[in-house]
Amino acid sequence: LAVAGARGVGPEGARPRFPPPPFSRAGRFLRPVRGALAGADLVVVTDVYGAREEPVPGVTGELVADAARAAGAEVRYVPHRADLAATLAPLARPGDLILTMGAGDVTLVHTELAPMLEEAAP
Repeated sequence: LAVAGARGVGPEGARPRFPPPPFSRAGRFLRPVRGALAGADLVVVTDVYGAREEPVPGVTGELVADAARAAGAEVRYVPHRADLAATLAPLARPGDLILTMGAGDVTLVHTELAPMLEEAAP
């Protein structure tokens, strides 16, 4: 993850939004993801994108959020992807770089967030 490198792109820093990978991989990626997310100014984590997999007990987005917090990141945990744009909009400041990373319907966030940011712009 290139989160730390993205910090210098926008004047206000990097604010990634990260849905953990499918259950089968989320536990294995916890340690490297934790360190990478700690390099961001603010991280918003959703629940694990399950794809076609059954949930694995104990493997959740909150587990990833807690690990990133323990590594020193400021983290917001938003369980439902559908709530991301509404959560991110009031957190965004002019000049922020908002990164969306992950699998699944993460590609929808920018189309939901952009109108909210335009509406809030002075």
